[in-house]
Amino acid sequence: MTSTTGSVPRTPHLERYRKWRAFSQADLARAAGLSQRTIFTAEHDGSISLRSLRKLAEVLDVEPSDLTGEQWHDDA
Repeated sequence: MTSTTGSVPRTPHLERYRKWRAFSQADLARAAGLSQRTIFTAEHDGSISLRSLRKLAEVLDVEPSDLTGEQWHDDA
């Protein structure tokens, strides 16, 4: 399934990659310029904005699709 810019991707692998990179939720939030609540919500609810997804992938040095488990394209 391919997500588009308007959809909200789910992030089932975020916690695994965060722990693999030895980040606490607070540390990852600071590094990505996001709130810790955003990280918590993404890990537990799974949903996140595309903007936040791109920031997290950059900080974790992975592709956004690694966090979502899906191929998606970013038209922005």
